[in-house]
Amino acid sequence: MGIVDLVARWPGSTHDARILRESALQWEFEAGRVNGLLLGDSGYPLKRWLMTPVIAERTAQERRYNDKHTQTRNIVERCIGVLKRRNLSKNPMLTTLSWQIFEHLQLFELHLEEVVFTCGCEIRWLQLWQQRGEAGLSSQQLECDDGLKIKVLQVMNISSCDLPEISVSHSNLTVKEGDRVTAICNGSGSPLPEVDWPVNGLHSINAQEAKVYDNNTIHSINITLVNVSRDDNNFLLTCTATNIVGMTNASVQLTVHYPPTILKLLEPERRHDTCIEFTVRGWPHPTLQWFYKDKEISHTEYVRPDMDTYQDYIEGCLTFNVPTHHNNGNYTLVATNELGEAVSTIYGHFMDKPIVDNLSEDHKRQSGWLLAGLITKHM
Repeated sequence: MGIVDLVARWPGSTHDARILRESALQWEFEAGRVNGLLLGDSGYPLKRWLMTPVIAERTAQERRYNDKHTQTRNIVERCIGVLKRRNLSKNPMLTTLSWQIFEHLQLFELHLEEVVFTCGCEIRWLQLWQQRGEAGLSSQQLECDDGLKIKVLQVMNISSCDLPEISVSHSNLTVKEGDRVTAICNGSGSPLPEVDWPVNGLHSINAQEAKVYDNNTIHSINITLVNVSRDDNNFLLTCTATNIVGMTNASVQLTVHYPPTILKLLEPERRHDTCIEFTVRGWPHPTLQWFYKDKEISHTEYVRPDMDTYQDYIEGCLTFNVPTHHNNGNYTLVATNELGEAVSTIYGHFMDKPIVDNLSEDHKRQSGWLLAGLITKHM
């Protein structure tokens, strides 16, 4: 087993597909500079160089492919399992250890039996982990040397050494697109923590300014967003406070209001029913209205709007049950929220008019007489 690429800057909550998308490895594959294929689970997109499982198997070949895919991916799972179980026991050279080594690893177990650490603030995090029962440490006998004797880590008493405390100026921030807004984060504790607003994935222009005050007991950092983007609606701004003992964080939920836009309005397509497909974006979610020949369409058994919402988006169909030529015409979608309105029109052609409908009234009567005569003649 070998690791060809390692990215350790993302928190554990980040989706695997995003980490791949923003990694150098993806660009190497896209450029054709890597001879081989990647295997991924169903959380990854299928690409010519990235093979993912078949979701709904329908043939024997697809079942065999999934079996081989699983067997090969097991190698990767075993490798990850090895990384999650760190055995550092009986290491005489190990006298101190930083929590940051394990920051991005989802550890199952960390074995430190028969390691004698140097007592001090540097291993306070280890004492806290043991107290909380993390990484299987609560069942281990951990020890440290205070210069006079070796003692159990649980009884080590170090003053002015604890996790940072953190606070933010807002728990929620609601703004309009294009606004300017500032949030403040304060970190305190001993040792005095470093504070930061990581902004991976943030689209708005931002600037940060840090300062220390109150006799060097509070480290404060401001983040200012300029010309706030709609793409940052529902973004979770997270501030971190970090010192030798560990990291704490606090978050601000960003809500961005902006007027609706109609991203998609397609001509009718025959599916199980007939659908005029649409996609609308806006926040707050806009109210949708449909019009035909300047009259609002009501929900009936023959015409109805079907839609779902996902984040800022409303997607769906204006659905028709067995439409005829009488339904041909312009269909207008109006999306409205408190910040504006979007309007779009599409021509819906469902069926050509029958030939008889194109005849004049005289021709229709003559056609009726002719049809009646033919019926009479053959009776």
